[in-house]
Amino acid sequence: MANQRNSTETVGVIDTQALAKTHQEAEQHITPVTVWLFRSDRMGRAQEAKRTRGHVALAKRRKRKFSAGTEHQSNTPLATKAAATIVHRRYPINEALTLSINISDSSVTLSQLDRSQLPHCPKCDSLMGPSVVFFGEAISSVLTEARHSFIVA
Repeated sequence: MANQRNSTETVGVIDTQALAKTHQEAEQHITPVTVWLFRSDRMGRAQEAKRTRGHVALAKRRKRKFSAGTEHQSNTPLATKAAATIVHRRYPINEALTLSINISDSSVTLSQLDRSQLPHCPKCDSLMGPSVVFFGEAISSVLTEARHSFIVA
């Protein structure tokens, strides 16, 4: 059977200069507003998620009353329903704001938003991500202490 390739797939040598130029052009359009719109769209899709084996495993652990040291950073409501004793790294997804706009379709024009219209942290006034886990983010000292106590015990 012959290899079939997606028509959008590029075959051959990567032109790094063209790639850098494309990246620079894309960066001009990356603003806190467009990033927030993109992430809120992804969060909306996560809310429609179906149960995975991980969700089922959490539910089984809960039924067996085994919940020691469970920590999660999943953004789906199904994971939060599976076990009441999970330690959450971020605020629950149902507290996040979503937009009913399809940003995956390039023909849909995005409304102009000002940075001040986006949700900000009530504690530090920084721009909030819509329930997105950022790699390298700081973990609260309370969670760190709880993890340390669990490991030592």
